[in-house]
Amino acid sequence: MTPRLRRRALLIGTEHHDDARLDALPCTRADNTQLHEVLGHPAIGGFETVGIAHDLSAAGLRSAIAEFVDGCEEDELALLYISGHGARLVESGGEYFFIATDSDVDDLARTGAGASYVNGRVGARFAQQEVPYTTAATPAASRWDSGLSPGRRPRGHQPPYRPLGA
Repeated sequence: MTPRLRRRALLIGTEHHDDARLDALPCTRADNTQLHEVLGHPAIGGFETVGIAHDLSAAGLRSAIAEFVDGCEEDELALLYISGHGARLVESGGEYFFIATDSDVDDLARTGAGASYVNGRVGARFAQQEVPYTTAATPAASRWDSGLSPGRRPRGHQPPYRPLGA
């Protein structure tokens, strides 16, 4: 019989933002709390370790991801779950960015956490197997932005990213 893989998870949620154009996402706290219960339940998820981090700065977000991934072993099942706002930037070739508490939507390449960073950390550590899954608030079909409240678009401002609408 094959031994069961050790299971570890890190659940990250961003509810509050310094940029007033971004709506708060109280659902991220509920998402992480409920997922924590499911993953930690011995008969359901069976994860030995389930960490939760809320409202991290961009540097804190990158650091938490690096620390989690670097602490995982190759023979483990590691789940990284990020819940919050996100945007795909046209100017960076369509790269997806996770928006942190201190992210500036006008400068996400510098103040967000890019998917290339996450993929690079995970890929360098677990090149043989990956199961990516994210949940991020993306713009509705009628919205121009990625989580910006309607009516808060700066006059004459064209976002550096395109909406992902349905």
